[in-house]
Amino acid sequence: MARIQIALNVDDLDAAVAFYTKLFATPPAKHRPGYANFVVEDPPFKLSLLTEYGRPGTVDHIGFEVADRDAVTTARARLLDEGLPVVAQLDMVCCYSMQHKAWVDDPDGARWELYTVLEHTDVAAGAGYGGADVSRQRAKAARGVRGRSRRARQLGRRLRRRARRALVKTRARA
Repeated sequence: MARIQIALNVDDLDAAVAFYTKLFATPPAKHRPGYANFVVEDPPFKLSLLTEYGRPGTVDHIGFEVADRDAVTTARARLLDEGLPVVAQLDMVCCYSMQHKAWVDDPDGARWELYTVLEHTDVAAGAGYGGADVSRQRAKAARGVRGRSRRARQLGRRLRRRARRALVKTRARA
């Protein structure tokens, strides 16, 4: 089983759930505080709705849900071989489920997630993708790419700037 996933930032989760229930003619597969997702069988598609992560009405990230850990590991290895900075989050809690995942940013900063759901939980999220620890991992991954192209160097600079901003925001909240 493989399907594409889009995660949208929303302001009013209940209104969004009501809208997408009508649009897809199906209720959410998961509906918890601050989070809901719809699993559409034909075509295979998953829509995740997130609150408190970004400006409402924007795409938070795009992803591919794959069958198992091996598919994530294989995809991660392929992306690293291609010279892309990849952040792995192995066996972590996110979106009310235990997941095995890898993240990569495109040259404009669009976030792509490759993941599998290992089991469903009652816990909302663990470290997440945007936290300072992950931002530092992303910057470190970008610096570690050998023989980088101009585009890869630009991405590395962009990731380091984001990591610094995330760290400043984290410290300001403390």
